[in-house]
Amino acid sequence: MVHLQELGQAQNGLKKQQRVISDARGVRMLHGMSQNLCLIERFIKPIEDYLRGSRTSTSSLLDWALAQNVGSVAQVMLPFFYQDWAGIKDFEEAETLITSALKEHRPDDETAAILGTGACGIAYASAQYFQKVYGVDLSVPTLLLAQAFLSGGALEIHLSQAGWQSVKVSPPAPSKNEIRLVAADVGTLPFAKGSLSAVVTQYLMDIVGDPLGIATEIQRVLKPNGIWVNFSNPFRLPEDSPEFPLPEPSELAELLKPCGLEMIKAERQRFTLLNLDPIYAGGHRKLQEVHFFVARKPHSQGIVTHRRFQIWDKHDGSWWEHIPKIIRGREIQIIQKKILGPEGIREQMEIGLNAVNFGVSREHTAFAEVLFSHIDGKHTLRDIQNHLASQGITMSETEFRELIYCLLNQYCVISLDHSVVA
Repeated sequence: MVHLQELGQAQNGLKKQQRVISDARGVRMLHGMSQNLCLIERFIKPIEDYLRGSRTSTSSLLDWALAQNVGSVAQVMLPFFYQDWAGIKDFEEAETLITSALKEHRPDDETAAILGTGACGIAYASAQYFQKVYGVDLSVPTLLLAQAFLSGGALEIHLSQAGWQSVKVSPPAPSKNEIRLVAADVGTLPFAKGSLSAVVTQYLMDIVGDPLGIATEIQRVLKPNGIWVNFSNPFRLPEDSPEFPLPEPSELAELLKPCGLEMIKAERQRFTLLNLDPIYAGGHRKLQEVHFFVARKPHSQGIVTHRRFQIWDKHDGSWWEHIPKIIRGREIQIIQKKILGPEGIREQMEIGLNAVNFGVSREHTAFAEVLFSHIDGKHTLRDIQNHLASQGITMSETEFRELIYCLLNQYCVISLDHSVVA
């Protein structure tokens, strides 16, 4: 429900602003925001109706913990529909780079998956070379918009980066091959082992908690000789301190080798994110460093270091004896803020995870304090679950496993002794 909650919060904030803004710039902004929210609301209404009709209980602490890492909200993703589909030179050059690598190195033309597919420009371009392409993203509203767009529906969006101008984006011709859109976490891809000919990651590897864990998951779903094409900002490893330099392209082969992948090519590229020059002379242009690489899953390989912690084997009793600890440099912050504004002083609680702060209730703050106070490198997972229960926070074994999985693989704020994990 988190996307629906964010949409409601945005609408409430918009109503407050409408009462105080009257100048032309403010009116233009409010009109653009309102139109964008209406567009998103139209596409997600069936999902909202279904969830409201089927929900039997209120949101729990576990729902909150697992819902924080849900991908970009749809209003943040709207400008990328312009980037992907308006014929912008920067995007077309990146698209050509990716599709040329797919065409040159693919083992066959059967199935590819685009991870972090967003507005689906790369998914559509890749469908020229594969019989079936899966566009995978964590943002359900974005996928719903993309699905309607690929089915022939034009979009009118308002771009904050372009002074809230209105832009109409026309849909492409129907794809000659199949494109399926899938809402999924890239850390646990819904594909069988050895089922994909190619995987593409676009602007993804630097925002996931455990990049090498994602690499291992990509290796799992690739068929022998399958390829991985990446176009993302340089990534940082969970255990790296802020002072550590980011990996160089020349160092990526050594990093990916334990994941069962061999490097074909790796190089630096430059990419201007959201270049709006064709419609807007002002604004900030984000020229960014991007690592472009192509890696292959070889037919024969040595021992693969599986970094991904799995929760599925419920019969593994030794799992409960693991002792988790918080990764150095990934500390959890509980923040109490006082905000001084025109309406007086208000207090706000936040939990900080990996430089991202989430607004929370006092109930959620108390939950975090009870949980993380026992993740100290001394107590086992069973100890921690029992401690939560003693404080009135009851979870089933499955719920607790899901929570630990989230902290390990999505947020990467804790670690376990992987040598013991099956």
